[in-house]
Amino acid sequence: MEKTSRETCLHASVMVGKDHPAIEFRGCMDTLDATFILAAVFARKENHEALARDLWEMQAFARNIIRAHAVMKPMVLTELMGLAPEKIHALSHNPPGGHLHMGKDTTELMAYVNLVRTQVRTAERAAVRALDDRDDIVDALNILSSAVYVLLCRMYAQKGMQT
Repeated sequence: MEKTSRETCLHASVMVGKDHPAIEFRGCMDTLDATFILAAVFARKENHEALARDLWEMQAFARNIIRAHAVMKPMVLTELMGLAPEKIHALSHNPPGGHLHMGKDTTELMAYVNLVRTQVRTAERAAVRALDDRDDIVDALNILSSAVYVLLCRMYAQKGMQT
């Protein structure tokens, strides 16, 4: 059977329509990858090397999520920003410096990182819809979402915008 332009490869020799929920999920992950690149490049341009390193680390983590899905292997949770997943989760519920209240004083760099945060959440929701049997991937995206939020809260607190 020949592949049509409306089909793509899901796993090995499994072909599905390009509107398949798992392909929609992969599309969200592609957009997330591009958003990480945009934010990390901008952070580096603005001489925020530590922030850029954290974003590159998170991008690599996101790419491991895609790899785990593509090869049907378990996603292993690892530290991000030197923090265990449990610590990231806890910090996201009680961030040092307080929760975000972004507005007119938000920096361009913070806006880029916030875009990453929203894109992680979009990918997480797509995973919930598409991957009933992959709680490991949903869990990894949840931790990634929390990690980006913690990073953004740190930026926010450093700027002195907390309330």
